[in-house]
Amino acid sequence: MSTSSPGQAVALADWAYNEKGWRTAYVLLETTIAFDASFADAFKRRWSEPAGPDGLLGADTFGGEDPQIATQINRIKALPSPPDVIALASFPPAGPAALRQLRAAGVVQPVVASESWDGDYWLEAVPGLDEFYFVTYASVFGTDPRPAMQDYMHSFERRFGHRPITAHTVTGYAVLRPGPGR
Repeated sequence: MSTSSPGQAVALADWAYNEKGWRTAYVLLETTIAFDASFADAFKRRWSEPAGPDGLLGADTFGGEDPQIATQINRIKALPSPPDVIALASFPPAGPAALRQLRAAGVVQPVVASESWDGDYWLEAVPGLDEFYFVTYASVFGTDPRPAMQDYMHSFERRFGHRPITAHTVTGYAVLRPGPGR
Protein backbone atom coordinates (compact mmCIF):
# COMPACT_ATOMS: atom_id res chain seq x y z
CA MET A 1 0.00 0.00 0.00
CA SER A 2 2.93 2.37 0.13
CA THR A 3 6.42 2.89 -1.15
CA SER A 4 9.46 2.82 1.10
CA SER A 5 11.35 5.97 1.89
CA PRO A 6 14.60 4.52 0.49
CA GLY A 7 12.79 3.66 -2.75
CA GLN A 8 11.46 7.19 -3.04
CA ALA A 9 14.86 8.71 -2.27
CA VAL A 10 16.63 6.59 -4.87
CA ALA A 11 14.00 7.44 -7.50
CA LEU A 12 14.35 11.17 -6.77
CA ALA A 13 18.15 11.06 -6.76
CA ASP A 14 18.16 9.25 -10.11
CA TRP A 15 15.60 11.65 -11.58
CA ALA A 16 17.47 14.73 -10.33
CA TYR A 17 20.82 13.50 -11.61
CA ASN A 18 19.79 11.83 -14.86
CA GLU A 19 16.73 13.78 -15.98
CA LYS A 20 17.41 17.26 -14.59
CA GLY A 21 21.19 17.14 -14.91
CA TRP A 22 21.88 18.42 -11.41
CA ARG A 23 25.34 17.49 -10.20
CA THR A 24 25.62 18.75 -6.63
CA ALA A 25 23.21 18.25 -3.73
CA TYR A 26 22.70 19.21 -0.11
CA VAL A 27 20.52 17.18 2.27
CA LEU A 28 18.44 18.81 4.99
CA LEU A 29 16.85 16.35 7.45
CA GLU A 30 14.11 16.95 9.99
CA THR A 31 14.91 14.51 12.80
CA THR A 32 11.34 13.86 13.99
CA ILE A 33 10.60 10.48 12.35
CA ALA A 34 12.57 7.49 11.10
CA PHE A 35 10.93 7.69 7.65
CA ASP A 36 12.77 10.94 6.93
CA ALA A 37 16.07 9.65 8.33
CA SER A 38 15.96 6.64 6.02
CA PHE A 39 14.95 8.91 3.11
CA ALA A 40 17.94 11.19 3.76
CA ASP A 41 20.37 8.29 4.14
CA ALA A 42 19.19 6.59 0.94
CA PHE A 43 19.31 9.87 -0.99
CA LYS A 44 22.88 10.52 0.13
CA ARG A 45 24.02 6.99 -0.72
CA ARG A 46 22.39 6.98 -4.14
CA TRP A 47 23.44 10.55 -4.98
CA SER A 48 27.06 9.76 -4.18
CA GLU A 49 27.13 6.89 -6.66
CA PRO A 50 26.81 8.89 -9.89
CA ALA A 51 27.92 12.26 -8.46
CA GLY A 52 31.02 11.01 -6.68
CA PRO A 53 32.39 12.21 -3.34
CA ASP A 54 32.32 15.86 -4.36
CA GLY A 55 28.68 15.73 -5.50
CA LEU A 56 27.24 15.86 -1.99
CA LEU A 57 28.11 19.32 -0.70
CA GLY A 58 26.77 18.74 2.77
CA ALA A 59 24.03 17.52 5.06
CA ASP A 60 22.35 19.07 8.04
CA THR A 61 19.53 18.43 10.50
CA PHE A 62 16.81 20.38 12.24
CA GLY A 63 14.14 19.55 14.80
CA GLY A 64 10.46 19.47 13.94
CA GLU A 65 9.38 20.94 17.26
CA ASP A 66 11.18 24.21 16.50
CA PRO A 67 11.95 24.33 12.77
CA GLN A 68 14.21 27.38 12.90
CA ILE A 69 16.93 26.76 10.35
CA ALA A 70 18.91 30.02 10.23
CA THR A 71 22.13 28.21 11.14
CA GLN A 72 21.59 25.57 8.46
CA ILE A 73 20.77 28.26 5.88
CA ASN A 74 23.99 30.08 6.78
CA ARG A 75 25.95 26.89 6.17
CA ILE A 76 24.30 26.40 2.77
CA LYS A 77 24.94 30.02 1.78
CA ALA A 78 28.57 29.78 2.95
CA LEU A 79 29.37 26.98 0.52
CA PRO A 80 31.89 27.95 -2.20
CA SER A 81 29.21 27.11 -4.79
CA PRO A 82 25.51 26.62 -4.12
CA PRO A 83 24.12 23.11 -4.54
CA ASP A 84 22.17 22.35 -7.70
CA VAL A 85 19.43 20.73 -5.63
CA ILE A 86 18.41 20.39 -1.98
CA ALA A 87 16.83 17.18 -0.70
CA LEU A 88 14.45 18.16 2.10
CA ALA A 89 13.67 15.10 4.23
CA SER A 90 10.75 16.48 6.17
CA PHE A 91 6.95 16.81 6.15
CA PRO A 92 4.28 19.39 7.02
CA PRO A 93 4.08 21.40 9.20
CA ALA A 94 7.80 21.74 10.04
CA GLY A 95 8.90 21.14 6.46
CA PRO A 96 6.95 24.04 4.95
CA ALA A 97 8.28 26.29 7.73
CA ALA A 98 11.83 25.28 6.80
CA LEU A 99 11.10 25.67 3.08
CA ARG A 100 9.65 29.15 3.66
CA GLN A 101 12.82 30.14 5.55
CA LEU A 102 15.04 28.84 2.74
CA ARG A 103 13.16 30.86 0.12
CA ALA A 104 13.00 33.98 2.32
CA ALA A 105 16.79 33.79 2.74
CA GLY A 106 17.30 33.69 -1.02
CA VAL A 107 18.05 29.97 -1.27
CA VAL A 108 16.24 29.36 -4.56
CA GLN A 109 17.71 26.03 -5.62
CA PRO A 110 15.26 23.30 -6.60
CA VAL A 111 14.08 21.16 -3.70
CA VAL A 112 13.11 17.48 -3.85
CA ALA A 113 11.09 15.66 -1.20
CA SER A 114 9.16 12.49 -0.38
CA GLU A 115 5.49 11.59 -0.67
CA SER A 116 5.00 13.21 2.74
CA TRP A 117 4.47 16.47 0.84
CA ASP A 118 1.67 15.11 -1.35
CA GLY A 119 -1.31 17.41 -1.81
CA ASP A 120 -1.79 21.14 -1.65
CA TYR A 121 -3.10 21.57 1.92
CA TRP A 122 0.25 23.05 3.03
CA LEU A 123 1.01 25.30 0.03
CA GLU A 124 -0.31 28.50 1.64
CA ALA A 125 2.61 28.25 4.08
CA VAL A 126 5.07 28.94 1.24
CA PRO A 127 3.59 31.61 -1.05
CA GLY A 128 4.90 31.68 -4.62
CA LEU A 129 6.70 28.35 -4.29
CA ASP A 130 8.38 27.01 -7.39
CA GLU A 131 11.11 24.48 -8.21
CA PHE A 132 9.71 22.05 -5.64
CA TYR A 133 9.36 18.40 -6.61
CA PHE A 134 8.04 15.41 -4.69
CA VAL A 135 7.40 11.78 -5.55
CA THR A 136 3.93 10.30 -5.07
CA TYR A 137 1.44 7.82 -6.51
CA ALA A 138 -0.51 10.18 -8.76
CA SER A 139 -1.08 13.87 -9.34
CA VAL A 140 -4.09 15.40 -7.59
CA PHE A 141 -3.43 18.59 -9.56
CA GLY A 142 -4.92 17.30 -12.82
CA THR A 143 -1.50 16.80 -14.38
CA ASP A 144 -1.07 13.04 -14.16
CA PRO A 145 -0.21 11.74 -17.64
CA ARG A 146 -1.87 8.35 -17.08
CA PRO A 147 -5.45 8.10 -18.38
CA ALA A 148 -6.43 5.67 -15.60
CA MET A 149 -5.32 8.19 -12.95
CA GLN A 150 -7.17 11.02 -14.73
CA ASP A 151 -10.30 8.85 -14.74
CA TYR A 152 -9.86 8.02 -11.06
CA MET A 153 -9.42 11.70 -10.09
CA HIS A 154 -12.50 12.74 -12.10
CA SER A 155 -14.56 9.93 -10.55
CA PHE A 156 -13.44 10.96 -7.08
CA GLU A 157 -14.37 14.59 -7.74
CA ARG A 158 -17.79 13.65 -9.13
CA ARG A 159 -18.53 11.47 -6.12
CA PHE A 160 -17.23 13.74 -3.34
CA GLY A 161 -17.50 17.21 -4.89
CA HIS A 162 -13.78 17.93 -4.68
CA ARG A 163 -10.53 16.39 -5.82
CA PRO A 164 -8.60 14.22 -3.37
CA ILE A 165 -6.49 16.10 -0.84
CA THR A 166 -3.60 13.70 -1.44
CA ALA A 167 -2.89 10.84 -3.82
CA HIS A 168 -2.93 8.43 -0.89
CA THR A 169 -6.56 7.79 -1.82
CA VAL A 170 -5.19 5.77 -4.73
CA THR A 171 -3.65 3.20 -2.39
CA GLY A 172 -6.91 2.70 -0.52
CA TYR A 173 -8.84 2.40 -3.76
CA ALA A 174 -6.34 -0.11 -5.13
CA VAL A 175 -6.78 -2.31 -2.05
CA LEU A 176 -10.56 -2.04 -1.76
CA ARG A 177 -11.80 -1.78 -5.35
CA PRO A 178 -13.74 -4.70 -6.75
CA GLY A 179 -11.82 -6.70 -9.25
CA PRO A 180 -11.98 -9.97 -11.14
CA GLY A 181 -12.99 -12.81 -8.89
CA ARG A 182 -13.86 -10.58 -5.92
